Amino acid sequence: MVSGALVAALAALGCASPKTIIEIPPCADHVDITGQAQRLGPRRFELDHSLDLMLTTTELSFKGRGGEEAMELVNDRPDAVRAVVGAGLAGLGAVLLGGAWWEVDAAGGSLGEARPFYQALGGGTMAAIGVVVGITGWHPARSYVQWEGACPAGDAAPSLEVEEHR
Repeated sequence: MVSGALVAALAALGCASPKTIIEIPPCADHVDITGQAQRLGPRRFELDHSLDLMLTTTELSFKGRGGEEAMELVNDRPDAVRAVVGAGLAGLGAVLLGGAWWEVDAAGGSLGEARPFYQALGGGTMAAIGVVVGITGWHPARSYVQWEGACPAGDAAPSLEVEEHR
């Protein structure tokens, strides 16, 4: 029962990862992006924050005829679904670890016995997964980024060269 709920929760996390849309100005000749970026159109990118840790940054910069501009997005917002699922898994893992400790310490059992061994193994695994789920998926406050006033009037680049850094 618990393993089925765990599989369903992890599958939902894969579908519901936070993303940020980036609009590149028309005068950009060259764009550098750090992070997991997918190109959606000639001047539109989507950043996936599935594996982003808390307080990491995504750096965006572009070069155009008017100079170079840079922007830094700080991943300072947790994904609500991931936070709840991560806390639940970590809590359930802690309960299982506590149960194993009680069986060994208070009840006089041995960690080599099946029940405390599997409680400790399952509890440790669930707690570790909960922590990993909770510290990933952080995203910036803005889900849509567009450079305003970045291009001089009538200045558009004929092509766009993109470099992605992972």
